[in-house]
Amino acid sequence: MRAYVLIQFQPGREEDIYVELNSLNNIKYADVVHGSYDMVVVLEGDMEDIDKTIMCIRRIPYIKKTESLLSFDPVSWTELSYELASGHLCGRRFRESR
Repeated sequence: MRAYVLIQFQPGREEDIYVELNSLNNIKYADVVHGSYDMVVVLEGDMEDIDKTIMCIRRIPYIKKTESLLSFDPVSWTELSYELASGHLCGRRFRESR
């Protein structure tokens, strides 16, 4: 399972947030972004571990707001490229989910 955590934090606190995130498990990436949120954090693991990590992220000082997006069937770019090239994307993945 994969989760994307969108984070708004107090201005100028990027380094503090990175230090706190570095101590947590299941984090694959953390990127500062421009837009409605300041950072996107990508988590991977089982539901219980991801839930615990999200709760820890929410308790980090200087974080004002979070939004979590859960992906229960992540697809790698390699797999997606193969499926698109072979014409299997719609036939396999979308029929299975119905």
